[in-house]
Amino acid sequence: MAAANGVSTRLLRYYQELGLIEPAHIDKMTGHRFYDLLQSDAIDMVRELQGIGLTLDEIVAIVTSGSLRGLHDAVLSRRDMIVEEIRRLEIARDIAMSMVESIERFQGNDITDQILFERAPASSMVVFDIPAGMAPQDDVRKGREEWERVLRFVKAEMIERDYPLELFRNISCAVPCERVVRGDHRATYAFVRLTQEMEAYVQGATPIPAGLYLVYYGREMYLPSGEGFATHLIPRFLDYAQAKDLEICGDYYEEILCRWPLLLGDSQKLFRVSVQVRPRGNGGKLKEIGCI
Repeated sequence: MAAANGVSTRLLRYYQELGLIEPAHIDKMTGHRFYDLLQSDAIDMVRELQGIGLTLDEIVAIVTSGSLRGLHDAVLSRRDMIVEEIRRLEIARDIAMSMVESIERFQGNDITDQILFERAPASSMVVFDIPAGMAPQDDVRKGREEWERVLRFVKAEMIERDYPLELFRNISCAVPCERVVRGDHRATYAFVRLTQEMEAYVQGATPIPAGLYLVYYGREMYLPSGEGFATHLIPRFLDYAQAKDLEICGDYYEEILCRWPLLLGDSQKLFRVSVQVRPRGNGGKLKEIGCI
């Protein structure tokens, strides 16, 4: 019977102990258990319910109740748990893919002190307004401490909103467009960029428009002077845009792509800074460099 159903004799005996499947006959002299082939159907039922993740204790409770309603409710509950597990696995998969891409870029040689053009598809983010904004600091430690306070605030907000804490990674900050164009470096909100799978599980996602972006990749978040990179890059983006007959038309995003303090120390992080732009006139200089 065990071999015919792909189970061990030990498991059959355990099913008996639980009251799930009783042998058709037990030899009083030898203690050998004998089963009717028609009992295979009961074994199939137990194995099928175990296959969707129900425990033997749960299966015993269902059988003891003798109710199809009890079976229905237990399977329905398990289905909901599976859906939630799949959701978390999808998020974990996306995070793992992002980690691999970030590590490969960090190890590569394509990070140079250059402003690049990138065409980005539409995406979305979840936003956390920073109370009183985040002022640029002229000291590395002060800057790190202020950012850590922002991170703790974001984590508390995630818990309050009942967001999965798997999203608490690569928290980034942004300076609104109207501040950027006047040279103001104060970040007013933190955000997490979402994948399509993540969007389905986060209420109130904010769109990030598709378009042409000025982009900068770097490894050091602070200048030798101790100032944050935004202090340096926003004026540089403004000058670059003017030289290329572009106007800045979107927020300034400073995204942490790779942050491994136990391996890289506190200061080294792979980060990406981007701001959306568009041509001022007929886009002549963009045509010259093949961007339109």
